[in-house]
Amino acid sequence: MARLAAFLERMPLRRRFLIAPLLGLLLLGGLTSAFVYELQNQSALLKRVADRDLAAYDRYAAVFVNLSEQHLALYALLDDTREIDEALLYDLAKQRLNGIHEAVRGLEQTLPTLSAAANGGHAATAERLASLLASTQAYQKAAASAVAMVTVNLALAPAQLAHANERFTEVNQAFAQLLHVERRSIRSEIAGRVHRGEISSMAIALAGVAAAAFLFGLSYAFSRLLARSLEAQTEALVRLGMQAGTSVPITAGSDEVSRIAHGIAAFGQSLLQLKENQRALAASNQALADANQALHSEIERRKEAEGYLRIYAEVIRSTGEAVAITDSNGNIVDANPAYERAIGRSREEMMGTALYPAHSADENDVYRQLWQSVKTDGHWAGELLDRRSNGESFPIWARVNTIWGENRKPLHYVCVSRDITTLKQSEQQLKKLAFYDMLTGLPNRALFNDRLGVALASAQRQQALAAVIFVDLDRFKYVNDTLGHALGDRLLIEVGRRIGRSIRETDTVARMGGDEFTVLLTHIESEEEAIHVAKRIIAALEASIPLDDAMAYVGASLGISVFPKDGQDAQSMLTKADMAMYEAKESGRGQYRLFRPEMLARGDQRLSLSVQIDAALKHDEFTLHYQPVIDMATGQPDSMEALIRWQRPEGMVYPEKFIPHAEEAGLIRRIDCWVLERACRDAMDWRAETGRPMGVRVHLSAASMQQTDMDKTIDDILRRTGLPASLLHLEFKETAMIAAPHAERRTLEEIAALGVRLSVDNFGAGYFSLSYLAKFPINCIKLDRLFIERIGKDKASEEVIQSLLELAHKLGLSVVAEGVEQRLQKTFLADAGCRLMQGFYFKRPLASHQLNQWLAANHAAPPV
Repeated sequence: MARLAAFLERMPLRRRFLIAPLLGLLLLGGLTSAFVYELQNQSALLKRVADRDLAAYDRYAAVFVNLSEQHLALYALLDDTREIDEALLYDLAKQRLNGIHEAVRGLEQTLPTLSAAANGGHAATAERLASLLASTQAYQKAAASAVAMVTVNLALAPAQLAHANERFTEVNQAFAQLLHVERRSIRSEIAGRVHRGEISSMAIALAGVAAAAFLFGLSYAFSRLLARSLEAQTEALVRLGMQAGTSVPITAGSDEVSRIAHGIAAFGQSLLQLKENQRALAASNQALADANQALHSEIERRKEAEGYLRIYAEVIRSTGEAVAITDSNGNIVDANPAYERAIGRSREEMMGTALYPAHSADENDVYRQLWQSVKTDGHWAGELLDRRSNGESFPIWARVNTIWGENRKPLHYVCVSRDITTLKQSEQQLKKLAFYDMLTGLPNRALFNDRLGVALASAQRQQALAAVIFVDLDRFKYVNDTLGHALGDRLLIEVGRRIGRSIRETDTVARMGGDEFTVLLTHIESEEEAIHVAKRIIAALEASIPLDDAMAYVGASLGISVFPKDGQDAQSMLTKADMAMYEAKESGRGQYRLFRPEMLARGDQRLSLSVQIDAALKHDEFTLHYQPVIDMATGQPDSMEALIRWQRPEGMVYPEKFIPHAEEAGLIRRIDCWVLERACRDAMDWRAETGRPMGVRVHLSAASMQQTDMDKTIDDILRRTGLPASLLHLEFKETAMIAAPHAERRTLEEIAALGVRLSVDNFGAGYFSLSYLAKFPINCIKLDRLFIERIGKDKASEEVIQSLLELAHKLGLSVVAEGVEQRLQKTFLADAGCRLMQGFYFKRPLASHQLNQWLAANHAAPPV
């Protein structure tokens, strides 16, 4: 190494410059040779790949040959089936079909290899392979169909086989064409690539030699020029050093570089200073880049925030809720279009105006409470009265929130509100439904009792007189049964009007239910004044009442009780007026009676009716009639509602006449059990006669529901009669669940556990909370007939029906509409989605033997 260094030191500078180009020339030649060698290797590898691809096609062809053999064997087997047993023929055909399946799977397994061969630029090959495979699979399905025909219809097997042979011929032609085209294409493309590679190798080798020669010549010329320049610079440095009083000793063995060493050292210090300056500049550039990055991040964050603000602004602009934003003083600074529509003013007109009054001297003022709450708690929600631009006030539900700034100082207030006018109207409608009779529009029992209590308290303070008149129609049932419920309802409406015209505006007339009305007279001067009113009512009701083409004559029996001599409380006044009414009815009807103390004794005589009911149970005097519930989807009866009747020697007695006495006497549970067992046995009889299971609906009284062992009683009856629990529908009035909802819930859950279906009867006639529908195990609700009667007459009632149907369907409950008597009612209910209906329009209640005949007559479809 030392000798080499000494040799190089003695060598002139221009020759030393030529050493590096010479080494580069040698390296370039070596690299060119290596590249040419690698190209040759790639050509050889390309040939091997072509051979591999062609081998893949050969393997695919071998598998396809196997498929052809299996097809020919199957064709030969199924082409002539005359002397082969069908079972043996199917087994042999099945074996050939399995061979076809195996061959197709082989084709599918070789497909990835062929697809890989196509990836080198043969995209069309991959498409042809996919098409060939799809044709092969179509042939496979056709062959399978031909084999299946052996067991279905041997005569059709050759025809199906011919179809499969056509598919196979298409596959064979497609494969032959693919094989020929692709093999020729691969060989041609590979040959072209190898030829081009060899030509490229020779061209690159020649170019490398030419480039090496050019670089060597260029390096030689450059070295001469550089050496000449360095020699000149050396002489100049030596002269400069001599002028500065220093000399650079030059010996015979020194070269040009040694001679300029002292000159180069003079620039070293300057280079070090330059590096320090560069480092300082780099540090400044890095600080500038960091600041630029932080600025960029802040810009992006603000752009993102602006995007969210645009989204929030669009949400507020498009929402249906009215939104207003105020400053810290409660003055509007922005509002959305919904708020503009609600108030009736534009956003520009509202700018700077107060959202709500901010100050009030009234401690109970809602606006004062609002602002106090948002300033202390940060939010407020409640009901307010807002005002439109035309001065009209309307109710809203509003929520006001505070937007806080630094140090918990309010910057803005956001108010979101919605118009609840429709909701308030609905509340008024529901209140009307709760306290007013839906049919007549008169106060119902609840409202009458409330007014009676208030009137008696006022009369007691003022030492005045008040009276209660109990009105019961005499021949209403006859009119209802002969003319129908629709005309009966019109009769009740007219009766309510006539009673209302017979009293003062300060008095109250109410419908207690059915054909019973009550009248409250306040601040009367004497008992005779009440008698005078009673006579006017009797006279008004004795006059005929026109109903379409018929004239109805009902009349009424009235009972009068006077405060304070006949009673001190509302219940006592009603009870004694009722006693007096019974006295008038028993005296020949069409009369009135004042309550007298001796009526109490005669009232006790009516208790003997309880004894008669007990005897009727023992002597089996009760009977059941059934009214079908029609499924509108099929026109057939879904179930039958059991209706009890009392068959007395003097005539039929309907339940409204004896059920109240049975309830008072504690006999109602025995009646319920009798009805339940008889209905279950009748249902089993229907099943035996018609061969079709038919559900039966039985009404349970509140007293039965309060029995803790009612589930055991029902289970025993089901076991004795053999009726499946799913065919028994138990109905109960909604009012029966209000007194003790928790106890009733336990009872209903125990009954539901048996598999029995549960229905709420007369739904909507009482005070049943809609939340009970989700709390109790209820399967069905029966819309009260009063809703049905108002169809076509009262839009609000129709909307209530539609809402109840929608709610029931969302809760998974079925709905039965009872009391359907007109086509209009049936059409409206069907359009509203009610599937189950019952009423005189479809069928009147039938005795058990009549029902058997009706069911045997193919369950006659209802009228359309």
